[in-house]
Amino acid sequence: MRLPILVLGLTFIGYLNAQPFEFRRDLDALTLYYGEQLCFAYQTGTLAYADAYPRSNYLHPVYGLGGALLTQDFPEDHRHHRGVFWTWHQLFAGDVRVGDPWLCEGIRWEVKVLETQARRKRASIEAIVYWMAGPDAPQGVPDTLVREAVRIYIRQKGQDVRLLDFDIQLTAMAPGIRIGGSEDKKGYGGFSVRLNTTNPLTFSNGNGTVTPQTTAVEAGGWVRASGNFNALLPEQTSVVMMCEPEELPQFQGWILRKQNSMQNPAFPGAMAIKLSQQEPLRFRNRMLLHRGPMKDKKVELLYRQFLRKR
Repeated sequence: MRLPILVLGLTFIGYLNAQPFEFRRDLDALTLYYGEQLCFAYQTGTLAYADAYPRSNYLHPVYGLGGALLTQDFPEDHRHHRGVFWTWHQLFAGDVRVGDPWLCEGIRWEVKVLETQARRKRASIEAIVYWMAGPDAPQGVPDTLVREAVRIYIRQKGQDVRLLDFDIQLTAMAPGIRIGGSEDKKGYGGFSVRLNTTNPLTFSNGNGTVTPQTTAVEAGGWVRASGNFNALLPEQTSVVMMCEPEELPQFQGWILRKQNSMQNPAFPGAMAIKLSQQEPLRFRNRMLLHRGPMKDKKVELLYRQFLRKR
């Protein structure tokens, strides 16, 4: 009788220790692994392309569950695009335009990772990021502009589903700090994803196909992007992007592009908004990565669970 009990015990212990999350840190990034599979890297140091477009505080690379590379950094068509990022074109201190964070101009980000946790099915990152004025900032502009609190939660739900939750809070560090999106009809800015595909993306939500337009489209709280992220992998990963439209100030809708661009639930549009020094501007997003088919009802369930976590 002892042998079956011993085998069962070893099997149970092996199950508990199977495929744990693990963070590995170097000077420029905090990289998360699931077993030996790379999940993503959170860029904490400053990266640049030929001394241009310096940036930090974003995720790249991000990999799907089958190992496909899902994101791009420094793409040829838009060198300023970077993986999974959150930023805006407009940054003002009073009436003075400090720079363009979207284009990585006039600003630098100082990232301090406060805590990481890694378990078998979940992991998390907590960091503080200071938005600092660049060396050529106009006279009178404060050195420290915004304090950003970043929390990223990762959960593995079986072998075919992974959730990445982003909880970001922005607090002004000086009076009169304002942020705004692109100053045109598109009004893009905020949480953004630059996806890496070898063919055009298709989009859908619970109501069916979503067709990209030049300007933002109304598509509710979540949009699924499907495409060929790696032609050598038979099982492809789809990416579902989620937001909280009712919680976003001046929500514009979704800026979607079939290829060579980012995907963005845009806010606050072309009209800049003021950041408070007391009450942070908080916005949350979720990325659902799934391998193989997933019914819209299951996506909707995971979306409702995301909304309840606020």
